[in-house]
Amino acid sequence: MDAESAKLSAPLALLRARKRREDTLTHRDYLGSLMGLQIDRSVVGDILVHEEGADIIVLEDMAEFILMHFAKAGRKQLSLTREDLSDLKHAAVEEKRGTGSVASPRLDSVAALIFGLPRKDAQARIEKGLVFVNNTPCMKPEHQITEGDRLTVRGVGRARVEAFGGTSRKGRIFLEYVRNA
Repeated sequence: MDAESAKLSAPLALLRARKRREDTLTHRDYLGSLMGLQIDRSVVGDILVHEEGADIIVLEDMAEFILMHFAKAGRKQLSLTREDLSDLKHAAVEEKRGTGSVASPRLDSVAALIFGLPRKDAQARIEKGLVFVNNTPCMKPEHQITEGDRLTVRGVGRARVEAFGGTSRKGRIFLEYVRNA
């Protein structure tokens, strides 16, 4: 078994970092502090931030080292405990509903509306392969979007097209969507 496949099959550990109630820490704070311990990024899995702190998934063989040395994140004190993976807290995804109108249901115009981008910028991102429709890269700005399609613009966000409504007097198509905040 080579080193890469050993990492893939390695057991995982869940570390729960608790912060003080008045402290506000972000994913960036936790990850930055872990990287400050000179830990390779491949050792750290997901960091799920929640109200009480964060759940950090790491490789089992590094868990003890992190428990001993990871005491602060973003200059805030933490208390770390090892938990069972079944106790993992899922981070709540906040959703924002929105409506708008587009000239046509093309990918570039729908992405521009939902994510607040200029249409030229949306086209450039699509052509670079940074836009996904239903988890599949789409490099055609003219791709037709339908109800229920999931859009992802890397570095910007995710959204789901809920419904296409009627048309305006000028022929624009109304659109309802849900965007992950």
